[in-house]
Amino acid sequence: MPRRTSPADAPLRPAYLLAGAEAYFRDRFLRELRSRIPDEQWEYSWHEADLAATPWAEVLDQARTPSLLAPWQVFVLDNAEHLAAGRRAGAEGLAAFAAAAGEPPAAVLVFLARRIQIPADPRQMALEDKARLEKLESLLGGACEVIYCAQVETEDAARLLLAEARQRQWRLEEPAARWLLEASAGDLARASLELEKLALYQPGQAITEATVRALVPEAPALSSDGLWLALARRDRSAALVALDAVWAAAGDAGAIPLVFQLSRLCKMALIARAARARDRSRLYQVLPPGLKPPSFAADTVLALAKGMSAEQLTAAVDRLQRSDVALRDRPLSPRVVIEGIIAQWLSGLESASV
Repeated sequence: MPRRTSPADAPLRPAYLLAGAEAYFRDRFLRELRSRIPDEQWEYSWHEADLAATPWAEVLDQARTPSLLAPWQVFVLDNAEHLAAGRRAGAEGLAAFAAAAGEPPAAVLVFLARRIQIPADPRQMALEDKARLEKLESLLGGACEVIYCAQVETEDAARLLLAEARQRQWRLEEPAARWLLEASAGDLARASLELEKLALYQPGQAITEATVRALVPEAPALSSDGLWLALARRDRSAALVALDAVWAAAGDAGAIPLVFQLSRLCKMALIARAARARDRSRLYQVLPPGLKPPSFAADTVLALAKGMSAEQLTAAVDRLQRSDVALRDRPLSPRVVIEGIIAQWLSGLESASV
């Protein structure tokens, strides 16, 4: 897993490159850096610019010029890729700046490359993102300390949320932390924000799984997504637990929407499998408009495409269409129909894998 750090881990460096789309680590780094600046000096010490609109030479000249109103300055520079586009001129200017910096530096440059997706497993990184990251590292890595703002596995993300809650004296239960992450599609920054809102909504009270289900907008949809993910992983017990959660929330009225959702997911998985999509960015590229999953369901589509053959997915779509007809004929127990889908689904996968 890529290394992460923060300004508190070591003496300040003259330049940093924050590479990756996970805003949790980027925001935490900037927050800690900002905490070093006294409030009365904030206006004169903190500068933000976009390298897509602001010439690098102008930023570099300002960073080299000592401020009469602040002992040191911070320059947060978005779209670091534009500096890399200048190649030698940009890299040489940065290297000269870093070499001339004192200890501690009078100015700190923080380059942001927030559009690069770094998955928890770097081996699953999209080729385009990998090429962009390697280019930035080769051009800027010699003068910058590189901090990777990568996605993290659910276990690690839950531990980070629980640690943040303890630090801020919030009572967060472990199942609630997992639900926050699921509701946020694994986005730690968003989960952290939802955690803060829940803590402010009911100060002093424990944040439970029930609280998250009731108050986080996307949480109700996650039970059905958990069902599909369990089916993709051939986990019968997890599928039945997820089905219990769906029925507790929607009852018989949720049966037809469940079949519709799974049918759409199977069609998405067929397209993803044909296009050999192995990550989210590629998945959203190959799916047509109107057939793109919400962010929290993208991993389910990828899991279905990876775990099932085209023949199995096609057969599943046909079976789901017949189940939809059966449900619209108002059977005595819609749940029995859904349980039949689960049983046929898993038995079909198991027999195909023998």
